[in-house]
Amino acid sequence: MTIKHRHFFSSIYMVLISFIIFLFVAYVMMVLMYEPNLPSMSEIALYRGVGRDILMVRWVLIIAIFLLLASLINGFLSFRMTRRIIQEVTLRQKKDEANRRELIAGISHDLCTPLTSIISCIEGIETGVASTQEMQKKYHTYIKNEADNMKHIIEQLFLFSKLDMEEFPLNLICVDIALTISEMIEDSLSRYESCGLSIDLKKMPENLFVSVDVRLIRNVINNILENSVKYKTKIQGKMEISATVENSYILLRFEDDGPGVEEDMLPKLSDVFYRADPSRTDPGSGLGLAISAKIIHNMNGQIHAELPSSGGLAIVIKLPLLKELPNNGR
Repeated sequence: MTIKHRHFFSSIYMVLISFIIFLFVAYVMMVLMYEPNLPSMSEIALYRGVGRDILMVRWVLIIAIFLLLASLINGFLSFRMTRRIIQEVTLRQKKDEANRRELIAGISHDLCTPLTSIISCIEGIETGVASTQEMQKKYHTYIKNEADNMKHIIEQLFLFSKLDMEEFPLNLICVDIALTISEMIEDSLSRYESCGLSIDLKKMPENLFVSVDVRLIRNVINNILENSVKYKTKIQGKMEISATVENSYILLRFEDDGPGVEEDMLPKLSDVFYRADPSRTDPGSGLGLAISAKIIHNMNGQIHAELPSSGGLAIVIKLPLLKELPNNGR
């Protein structure tokens, strides 16, 4: 339960407690002040002023006792609720700070590796190691590729920061998710196959519409595929993409045949995607999965990792289906 929901239900709880206290105090006061030998109505009429004063005193006592008890109990409940919220916020801040330290360490590693390679190539050119035109061309190509890798990491870091600060606007449109996924995979199929990852796109349920930012969902899919390329242990890795419908959600499943992770790591992967995974030996930042988690969350979806029975790792994305199609539906 989120802090906002906890505060809402606690407020309702305190209102109900106050109402119960009022009824209890009123009942007790009526019992204690009940007088069986009250004067008749005619006698009360003679002493109407006195009767009103007695009734007023009774209700003043009832209200005063109610306010006192309600204040004490509500104060106690508010103190407990505030203390729990502060504890949760403190723990969350410590956890976020630890995660950010790991993230910075991972990004530093990801940037340091291509930078070191670039420096080595430049030194090779300057010292004459790349003496032929063919070798120099090879070094220049390698430098360009490593520079492109650094640029990609920096762009991903910028996107992560924007999403983290909730400063990245979403351009949500209604799309047929099966058609959209198919188009995205077809556009990048040859590129990933050249990297040693074959993609098997299973037939998906048709005419299922979701509200997504197409550019960002493409980013999520690319991050998942690139993660499989990065950690594959076979010369030719495999990624299987499928979809199923569960109640009012569609579940997109991206299952690879890589090394997988330890089972006790799964809750951590689904909770904080940008933690370095010791089961997959590269100690990089995992920034792509961190971005994917934030993007899916901002689209009112969920994302988590599973261990398939056949081995490898599966990333499952859960998105809500639209019941009614807006005018921009494709």
